[in-house]
Amino acid sequence: MEPLKSKSVVTNISYAVLEKTLYSVSTLILVPIAVKQLGMDVYGIWVLYCSLAAFFLLAQFGLSTSFERFIAAYRASNDHEKLMRVVATSFYSLCVIAIVIFAVSALCAEHVISWFAGTQVSRYQELLFIWFMGINAVMLVNQIFMAVPRGYLRYDISSFIGIAARLVETGLSIAFLLTGSGLAAFIWGLGASCVISTCAGFWVTSRTLGKWPIAPRMFSGSMLLELYRFGIYTQASFFAMWASANMDKLIISRLFGSYYVGLYDIGTRIPLLVRNTFSLIFAVLVPRASELFATGARNTLQRIYRHGSRYLAILSSAAAALLIPTAGSILELWLRKPADRLEIFVFQAIMVGVAVQLTAGIGSSVIRGVNKPYFETIANTGMALVNVVFSLSLCLLYGMNGVAWGTVLSLVAGTIFFEVLVNRELQVDQSSFFLTDIAVPFLWSLACTVAGVFVFPLLCSRFFMDVSPVMALAASVCVYGAALCGLTAVFYRVIGYVSLGEIIGVFRKKIL
Repeated sequence: MEPLKSKSVVTNISYAVLEKTLYSVSTLILVPIAVKQLGMDVYGIWVLYCSLAAFFLLAQFGLSTSFERFIAAYRASNDHEKLMRVVATSFYSLCVIAIVIFAVSALCAEHVISWFAGTQVSRYQELLFIWFMGINAVMLVNQIFMAVPRGYLRYDISSFIGIAARLVETGLSIAFLLTGSGLAAFIWGLGASCVISTCAGFWVTSRTLGKWPIAPRMFSGSMLLELYRFGIYTQASFFAMWASANMDKLIISRLFGSYYVGLYDIGTRIPLLVRNTFSLIFAVLVPRASELFATGARNTLQRIYRHGSRYLAILSSAAAALLIPTAGSILELWLRKPADRLEIFVFQAIMVGVAVQLTAGIGSSVIRGVNKPYFETIANTGMALVNVVFSLSLCLLYGMNGVAWGTVLSLVAGTIFFEVLVNRELQVDQSSFFLTDIAVPFLWSLACTVAGVFVFPLLCSRFFMDVSPVMALAASVCVYGAALCGLTAVFYRVIGYVSLGEIIGVFRKKIL
């Protein structure tokens, strides 16, 4: 047994950021190749596979969310026996859950896929889904092995394993796609990734805890109940997040077919990449918020929340002002083909929702730090319900576009509701928060977006005529982005960042 020495918080965050960044970059590389080789219909089937798999995996009922907490706690108290019991109990419990998930998904595969796809799928596609679920079942069991180095605060180890597995997955998927393997290319890539991460995770766990860390005699029913008591509270939040991320795709698949699922998925990719990138900014605040809460420094906590939310609103709204007018060009540069109108519309609509949702990032970190995570659960559950109702209703009225707007409205409504809860908990004035910290950045970015819708096409048509179309588009996006950043910086410098009420007051006094 070789105990792992913990790494610093900064080191762990750096490795986590590196892993997430690589995952995002590899996805941006893989998707255009997949669309070109498979066609939009078959790519939409793959998106449907992923959405359905995520639903089946909810059957763990939040068990995996408790692993790192209990491993870290028993490691800190040097209770090696309970540490072993956590790993063994979790392993055998996950094995049972994985077998059940695989069996149910295999039995339901034909009917579930055909129903959501809106057409009868082939036996080959059905078998691929069953293989896909088998791999996901093994990866579910592997979560306990990957949680061990994280519980020891060694994210460098888990991130290195994740990066290696992702590189192999991406490389093999691309290789098999280029050789005409179709959807099986993803299965080969994911299968190889599963083998690497599972073997490496088990090896690290064995070296850390002992030669055989999953001895059956270490299984404990009382430990399983304790793990579930902690994890079950996150289940509602997980289901809500699944609904927000996948329900719109399932609705589209059922009503319009897999082709439009592919278009919709491509339209959401870059806005979601922006959301994941920004989430790295506020993830580091949870330990700091916990420390301030423990020492009773409520004023400092309020100041961090207000200032952080304000600057996050500035950044997220500026990102929307940059990406919404340039959506068509960015998609064309990424996919190397003219973007479909639906892809552009979904990109622009989802970017609005993501920009608003990101403003709750600081509040999310702070509320976890003060040990009130159920606020997120309440808000996410409400957001999921609104998403389902609005997406279905607007879909019946406005077709495909209505699904996107339903998702956007749910993101906006859920974010506002969550921020109201956080403001009440931290005793922050509601009107001051929304009018000063949120309204000013978004109104400025709205003005920039409207101007950009007219200016950017002019920029593309009048300049960079002597270079290739790809270079012209890239140069136009860069010039527009630089101009937007400069104007935004000047705007906030001039107004000194005051509230919306003060701006209206000055306008009335000086101009009217």
